[in-house]
Amino acid sequence: MKLIKESFDGVKTKLILGTFLKTIEAFFELLIPLYISKIINDGIINGNKNALYRIIIIMLILYLFGYICSLISQYFSSNVSQKVGKKLRVNIFSKIINLNQKEMDNFEYEIISNSITNDVKQIENGLNMAIRVGLRTPIVAIGSIIMASTINFKLSLIFICSTIIIFVFLYLFMSYLSNYYQKIQSKKDRLNSLVEQQVNGSRIIKSFNTQNTEIYKGFKINTEISKKLLNFEYLNSLLNPATYLIINIALIVILYLGNNYIKMNTISYGDVVALVNYLMQTFVSVSVLVNLVFIFSKFSSSYSRIKSILNYKTCKEQKRNHVINDIETLEFKNVSFGYNDDKILDNINFLIDKKMTIGIMGLTGSGKSTLAKLILNLYKPDNGNVLINGIDINKISKQNLKNNISIVMQKPNLFYGTLKYNFKLINKNITRNDMISSLKVSKIDDFIYNKSKGENMFILENGKNLSGGQKQRIAIAIALSKKPNLLILDDSSCALDLQTEYSLYKNLKDYDSAGITIIISQRISTMKMCDKIIVMDNGKISGYDTFDNLLKSNTIFKKIISTQEVGDTYEK
Repeated sequence: MKLIKESFDGVKTKLILGTFLKTIEAFFELLIPLYISKIINDGIINGNKNALYRIIIIMLILYLFGYICSLISQYFSSNVSQKVGKKLRVNIFSKIINLNQKEMDNFEYEIISNSITNDVKQIENGLNMAIRVGLRTPIVAIGSIIMASTINFKLSLIFICSTIIIFVFLYLFMSYLSNYYQKIQSKKDRLNSLVEQQVNGSRIIKSFNTQNTEIYKGFKINTEISKKLLNFEYLNSLLNPATYLIINIALIVILYLGNNYIKMNTISYGDVVALVNYLMQTFVSVSVLVNLVFIFSKFSSSYSRIKSILNYKTCKEQKRNHVINDIETLEFKNVSFGYNDDKILDNINFLIDKKMTIGIMGLTGSGKSTLAKLILNLYKPDNGNVLINGIDINKISKQNLKNNISIVMQKPNLFYGTLKYNFKLINKNITRNDMISSLKVSKIDDFIYNKSKGENMFILENGKNLSGGQKQRIAIAIALSKKPNLLILDDSSCALDLQTEYSLYKNLKDYDSAGITIIISQRISTMKMCDKIIVMDNGKISGYDTFDNLLKSNTIFKKIISTQEVGDTYEK
């Protein structure tokens, strides 16, 4: 709740002033029909020009003050809504970015994206309307009925009856339209999802020649949306004629009865005109009020979603004061871990010493990548400890941990910008020589400097303008640039040919043999370059030994090796 309250800091005064000024404008508006009545009765019918001019001057002054109040209030409402929206977006982003990976898994991307964009926009609209018409509208609606009753109580009953009829009609009609629009929105969500899939999977779609199928899917959903939007607009077009029909019936009744009262000398011409003005003010206010109900319902719904993110209770971090300057050992001690109720790792124990290159191998889903995530402290073990230099990883400063460890995933994330920009995200103080050195190690320097624009080469989002192998080698170069004491390569050379991969790993060994390197891979050639290999099987360690010893004694390892050898023979 604290983050939500902080979003309103610095704007509370403007919020109150804006609402107050709109309220003053509402009272000015309620006086106008009375002065119109006086103009007709005193100035026109009685021919009193002095009274006519005096009343016109008073009305102009009221209009001027009302205009000034409205203008200042509009400024305050825009200022407040935009500042609150800005703070909410910052707070949501800050909250999400500081969640650990396990907490992050509780949120879907669509929820976060919609909260930062659509939900914040609904909050801005709600605040804007609350200041502008939130208090003004009911004051004008109720005030008009009261003022009408002071002129003629019997005729004011027509106001009350017609107002109730219009309010109920508008509420039911708008409720139906709102529900109908929700169905349209769900269809649009499906279309957005389809477009996202088609953009991300464009290469697969083209490779399988399924363009026509995808076009038909888009055409079908688009046709459904078009039909529903046409029906929605058709229904929406009935709203104003139906509302004005009720208003005009009420108006005819007032004019008819007013004419009779004029003949009986119980009401004047000016009073009838004032009643008609109050009638229109009431109906306009009721229409706005009904719209406000739906704006505030969206506001409430969006506020609840934003609140659920900002008030999400994160695990209290214990003090992380330990700082390490080097990594001598990495140890898993009785470590177990699972995602929700699915156990992924079970009683994992191993020790890695400095200067070692360790391979991790296993069948799909055996827990290889999860080991890497625990080393990075993205997740915390359910049981046991991950130790660096004998210190629990949860006691080591997060920043210090990140400074010592680098990881490259199978599908690396490269950011929109130059290659130099991507390097500086990892190491702000990196020099050109350091960049060249790490690019040489990852066997991508020839492409960068001879076939592109060097470190000024532009990279599209997620490296869309690069091949899979180029992305992986650039990511490895960036990871090496901060000279990590622990380097994790999670299947990060799978897109490379065997010769390039061999050269890359040979360069790695020559580049810096002081730290620990962990390579997660399924390739025999890669595993042969490792000092020892951890073989994973259904979340457990099946073996931890050298390549030759595992080949003699470990069934799982031999099965993986024999499968690849059969594949290689088939290819030959």
